[in-house]
Amino acid sequence: MAENEWQDVKSLVLYFSLTGNTEHAAEQIQEIVGGDMQRIVPINPYPDDFNDYMRVAKHEMELQLFPPVATTIPDLQKYDVIFIGYPTWWSEPPRIIDSVFDKFEFAGKKIIVFSTSSGTPFEATQPHIKQLIEDDQALMIAGFRCDGDSENIKNQLAAVHLTY
Repeated sequence: MAENEWQDVKSLVLYFSLTGNTEHAAEQIQEIVGGDMQRIVPINPYPDDFNDYMRVAKHEMELQLFPPVATTIPDLQKYDVIFIGYPTWWSEPPRIIDSVFDKFEFAGKKIIVFSTSSGTPFEATQPHIKQLIEDDQALMIAGFRCDGDSENIKNQLAAVHLTY
């Protein structure tokens, strides 16, 4: 869709970010599509130290723990499209993304997924995120990796086709 076509679409950019990379991508997306933006915040914050939070994240992955989410979204049903963004950890979305799908009802929603990673392609995370979306009876209409290049994000969003 061209940038000006997004103005009639009610969008929510929902994202989880620890280092700021995914937040930056979310801001770039929101600048193009408009709509609302909401950060996914865990009830128990991750440690600030990189090695410490990676240990916690690895522990969550290994034990398949779902960290509780503090974020609230007053009216998810008002959105036509929901963007969900996350960093890639060990070729997977962080477990807090599973928690988001447990907490919120996405049934019938069109979802566009974006991930950030220094090298892991989006396709590595796709099976897991697609399963979460399908289990919630929503529809994943696009997915892509954000690498900090705003032109890439514009091109990815231009390739999205929404049908109603």
